[in-house]
Amino acid sequence: MSTLTRQCGAVGAVVHGFHRDRNEILKLGFPVASFGSYAQDQGPRGKVVDWRV
Repeated sequence: MSTLTRQCGAVGAVVHGFHRDRNEILKLGFPVASFGSYAQDQGPRGKVVDWRV
């Protein structure tokens, strides 16, 4: 998302929550202000229940 956001012209992001992929974001030089980084992915918290409906 940081790469796409930069391509759309953003110079940074402010997140009301935590962000992930900290090392990759640092490598991009894309500033992010958030509560902190957290490595948990969506997998444990959510699931796809239907698509193309």
